[in-house]
Amino acid sequence: MLEKAATAGAKAVSFEWVFLCAALTPRQKAMYRLWFREMGHPEFGDFYNAMSDGKQSCRRANRSYKYDMTMKIRDKCHELGMVFSSSDPHFKEFGDSGCCCGILPDDPVFGGWSRHQLTHLVIEGRRAWERGEQRFFTWSEMEPGWAKEVMLSDMVNLAGKHDRHGGKTFGDHLHNKWNDPKHPRGPFLYFGGIMRPCGVDQKGDVIYRYEPWQAGSEKPRMLMRDELLSEIPEGGKA
Repeated sequence: MLEKAATAGAKAVSFEWVFLCAALTPRQKAMYRLWFREMGHPEFGDFYNAMSDGKQSCRRANRSYKYDMTMKIRDKCHELGMVFSSSDPHFKEFGDSGCCCGILPDDPVFGGWSRHQLTHLVIEGRRAWERGEQRFFTWSEMEPGWAKEVMLSDMVNLAGKHDRHGGKTFGDHLHNKWNDPKHPRGPFLYFGGIMRPCGVDQKGDVIYRYEPWQAGSEKPRMLMRDELLSEIPEGGKA
């Protein structure tokens, strides 16, 4: 498939493993049963969910299960002269672009994608590590300037719970997840522990540092807020 895509003129691939929904409707349950049966693996749901973080609404298995195939896809893309990008939070750090769609920053038409998002930050962390540097990331580097001007209810389907979220902007929503290491969509758990909280800045916002994934470290230990003691060396900077 990758070879045919390259022959057809594709310049980039955005790769993602399947994720399974945690709360299924009756229709989805029937679809899953048919899907797994046709795969020849009727118990695939139980198999995949057992490798997933049970707190995540999107069940994505784990890094060890996905590593070899992800690297094969990445290597094949490079062999074919295509940009590799990951839409999967696992190994997103190995993308060639901070845009999850594989658009390079010098693209004359679409290169203006936002740098204020997690894909860009985690790739910058990996690149710095490979240069022998340690990067620290603060909320000010992540915060999209426009997000404070847009209401959360205009960006997210709140399922009728507008009163509970009354007055909250999309920027507030992102900010809260950034500052909660136990949130499944915060940098720490979303990336499987490679964006590690290491302190707080003068504004009280969590500081993260990039830490390469090690095989076998599938379940990052949950951190309490009072454990976020600074690991920033003297003279280091965010």
